[in-house]
Amino acid sequence: MVAFKVSLNGKHVCTAGVRDFGVLSANVTWVRRRPENSRDGESIEEELTADVGGLDSRTREHLKWLARRLAVGDRLTIEVVESDRVDKPKRRQCDDRRKVERAKKRYFERLKKEFEPNVTRAESSKPLRRTRRTPPRG
Repeated sequence: MVAFKVSLNGKHVCTAGVRDFGVLSANVTWVRRRPENSRDGESIEEELTADVGGLDSRTREHLKWLARRLAVGDRLTIEVVESDRVDKPKRRQCDDRRKVERAKKRYFERLKKEFEPNVTRAESSKPLRRTRRTPPRG
């Protein structure tokens, strides 16, 4: 299988891979938020992180081998290899269908507020009524 052999500052961290069908990803992310966009609304936030994860399509599990903060000067190496064996993920998680459904509804409501600002929540939840147009008599 295709696998990612990951090292940080010359030290082996993991060999990640998904057998059969799935997704494998490695991400390095830097973000710096303005105070008004930060969690506390007052301070500048900055993050530098590395993540290696995936999805096992057969079991529908989200997999995580690496999730850690980085510092300027760190050297992250990802070698794409063919391997029969990979490391066991540190975390496996299946989506809770009820939580996913609630999250989708919250997202839908937020988008509705954003794109239909003049429609109240009560009005927007009412079903639309179709009226039949009758031609004038005469």
